[in-house]
Amino acid sequence: CGVLNDFDLVVLWHKEPRSTSKQRTGTEPYMAMDLLVTGPPPPHLYRFDLESLFYVIVHVVCQYHEGKKIDNPPFDAWDHLGTEALHTIKTKFLANAMTTKPKSNFLAFQRLTLFLHKMFRDAYNARMDAQTLALLDPSPTDFKDDTLEA
Repeated sequence: CGVLNDFDLVVLWHKEPRSTSKQRTGTEPYMAMDLLVTGPPPPHLYRFDLESLFYVIVHVVCQYHEGKKIDNPPFDAWDHLGTEALHTIKTKFLANAMTTKPKSNFLAFQRLTLFLHKMFRDAYNARMDAQTLALLDPSPTDFKDDTLEA
């Protein structure tokens, strides 16, 4: 058992507003959608870590059975897509119902994956709603981008 840390993105919460890293690190299939952009990465937010963990969980519970990767696993194409295509696929993944079930040895994760899928879908939809409403009323809103909530 071990711990994996990416300390180059550490932010001292009360001292620095953002990571000093000038690069985006990570494996794109597991990265938060807001990090799948060209150019400099946005300030690192806690929600990026949570969203990344969600994608890791989905990959593991839907692609592995009894310690072995299954044949033709769902989400396998994500490993071979470019940044923009992956962003598009993840947008569709969150916009649609999650129909891929965990493999039988991971069924205990089904409720968690469905809950997280809905949470991220609702959060991104809330941001789109806030952006749409801002067209009608450009005054500042109470929407918090760091947590994707109103």
